[in-house]
Amino acid sequence: MRKPVLLTAVALGTAALVVPAGAATPKPKPLVVKDATGDANFLNSQSGLVPADPGPVATPVQDAGSDIVSFSLNRLAKGKKVVGFTATMTLSAAPSADRNFRIRMATDDCRTFMLEYNTSSTLGGSASLRHVCGDSTTPTAEFTDVPATVTGSTITWAFPMKGMPGDLRLGDVVTVTGAQVSVNSGAAIFPGVDQVVVDASYKIGQ
Repeated sequence: MRKPVLLTAVALGTAALVVPAGAATPKPKPLVVKDATGDANFLNSQSGLVPADPGPVATPVQDAGSDIVSFSLNRLAKGKKVVGFTATMTLSAAPSADRNFRIRMATDDCRTFMLEYNTSSTLGGSASLRHVCGDSTTPTAEFTDVPATVTGSTITWAFPMKGMPGDLRLGDVVTVTGAQVSVNSGAAIFPGVDQVVVDASYKIGQ
């Protein structure tokens, strides 16, 4: 699969974001990942289930409302104070119904850490953080509600650090492994429609 384009360099580190009193807040350094357009065709990277996966290749027939154009992570601020991060996913069209949209991440404490947005033709949209944290030998995914909005073809999640699972803090680094859109039947999230794979890091608050 062709490696996605990282539009910004990502600074690594674990020190918390501290701004001295009276000092100007450093400019945000978002992580932005672009994906090929026109490749939401149920063929793009089916989690290894398609032996001859063509990768992100545009085809004449595809689902524009499931077609990832880009996704990004950026700081979430309240006034001049950084309180967490936001995530966005931009599609070729408004999100299709009966889909699961997710940005895949992991932390030192949480092997699974995914922001999700589900659309239903009967129930509308809902957002959550799917997470598996801690050292359990029988890990079970848990879900925490997070605020999300849809504007046109863009889904935006807001992720304030306060009250969230795991031991994540401002200045910590999350591993970002990609984004994907799958069919959500209500009983299962499968098959995949579009996927972008990346190996990147993002320091919360940068």
